[in-house]
Amino acid sequence: MKDKFKTWAPFLAIALAVVLFAGGTVGNVRAALTYYSDNYDLEIEVPNIGVTLNENDGVVAWRNYLSNNKTQSGSYPLLDWARNNSLQAGRYYDEALSVTNTGSVDEYVKVEIYKYWTDARGNKITELEPDQIAFELGIGAGWYVDESASTAERTVLYYTLPLAPGETSSDLSEDIMMSADVLEKISETNVKDDANGRTFTVTYAYDGVRMCLDADVYAVQTHSAANAIKSAWGKTVTVGSDGALTFTS
Repeated sequence: MKDKFKTWAPFLAIALAVVLFAGGTVGNVRAALTYYSDNYDLEIEVPNIGVTLNENDGVVAWRNYLSNNKTQSGSYPLLDWARNNSLQAGRYYDEALSVTNTGSVDEYVKVEIYKYWTDARGNKITELEPDQIAFELGIGAGWYVDESASTAERTVLYYTLPLAPGETSSDLSEDIMMSADVLEKISETNVKDDANGRTFTVTYAYDGVRMCLDADVYAVQTHSAANAIKSAWGKTVTVGSDGALTFTS
């Protein structure tokens, strides 16, 4: 008989939105927090599990499952480092993301990174390429990129080492940049002659759009890890004697 196990997968949805050109300001963007859980056997006690996403060594959002079947969660404004700065295309800005185990049991984590563009109303703009957003992974020890599940818009990563309670992963990223190529996308140029001379008005195709970065974080407990990961994430792994994961499919 197969061992029964419970699979809980807390899920953090963190959206980063910044104005494209220098002189713009960052709105009051907050982290949105939701969760996902697989079915589980009610006869088995579920130990507490929790996960937190960090941005540049500061807490962005967290969700912890408590012993009384309640959850503890919260979030802070994103991109405070850019709130009083002018953002320039072609310049790199620190954007180091990591994950902390804020539960009471060992766990494995998965992170999905999405990069895309939206208009001022938050509608996704599919005509603009995600590749115009340079999100540098700079992957630290322990991170594995699932190339088979990744696209130009989405990057899927797994932390192959178990995180003990209170332990933080290595950084999975270093910085982010709005490509300077966007400055070359001019949609209209108007020239006006008046008493003061000629006035040129240039409209960029990217004017008014926002560069967005989402980070979704999942966690499963290490108990029956191979089964838990297969059930929650659909991945086949082997677990080494040191707890390190090797992905076989």
